[in-house]
Amino acid sequence: LERAKEIVDGRDKQQHYGPPEESMSRIAQVWSGILGKAITPGQVALMMAGLKLARLGTDPEHADSLDDLAGYARVYERVKGLQ
Repeated sequence: LERAKEIVDGRDKQQHYGPPEESMSRIAQVWSGILGKAITPGQVALMMAGLKLARLGTDPEHADSLDDLAGYARVYERVKGLQ
């Protein structure tokens, strides 16, 4: 979990995608347009975590998916109140 926090909050990830608050907000806007209904940044983080859970169902030992799942939990913690 600490490693996931370091990855999410770290400079390298944010240099590529911006802070999670901005990245999840951009994704929420795109998904809202595609679906024709409002999607929040918190919902984006939860859906991305769901994607990782589905992948872990195929390969439960895949370390990258485990790291990403923990990372999306951290992202959710940061963005859950954003609309």
